[in-house]
Amino acid sequence: MKESQGKIMLRKKYIIALLFCVLAIFVVVLILSKKNSKESDIVAIHVQEQGSDDIFTSEDDGLSWIDGNVPEFFMTTQKKEIRRNEEKTTVTIQNKSDDVVIYEKAFYLYKWSKNTWVPYEPSEDNWAFTQWAYLLQPNSSCDMECNLQHYEFKRGKYLLKKSVCRENEDIYWDLSVEFVVK
Repeated sequence: MKESQGKIMLRKKYIIALLFCVLAIFVVVLILSKKNSKESDIVAIHVQEQGSDDIFTSEDDGLSWIDGNVPEFFMTTQKKEIRRNEEKTTVTIQNKSDDVVIYEKAFYLYKWSKNTWVPYEPSEDNWAFTQWAYLLQPNSSCDMECNLQHYEFKRGKYLLKKSVCRENEDIYWDLSVEFVVK
């Protein structure tokens, strides 16, 4: 009788030890997956003067900026994730400056691939943007729909880029916003 109770107790100890090991492995895998989440998993917005290496970056829709410098204008998106078959997305251009900003309907898309942004071309060759110039008044914002119907999206992270400039200046700024296609 004592032998069978001893075997039962030993089995219980092995089962408890096994469960503890499985739980420990699960916790380690969870921690490593969090640590290994790449910078590429973060959806951010960027502002860069063309020809400059300085980039303003925000990971919270322009509420705060990584280096503490706040750009005078930037672009956000209403959706951080879109489906592969969506035909449009809406971006918001914000002008926090005291100057009028000029922008066009044109935008460029890039896909995150092998730790770099690669131009993402439309699936149709026979389309183009109309080159209307729009004015964005000081301290205001506007929403703009970007048609995506000419692109065949695959799952992944994308960057939508538009160029703007101040009225009466030849200095252009690239406003970019990241989003994920599910």
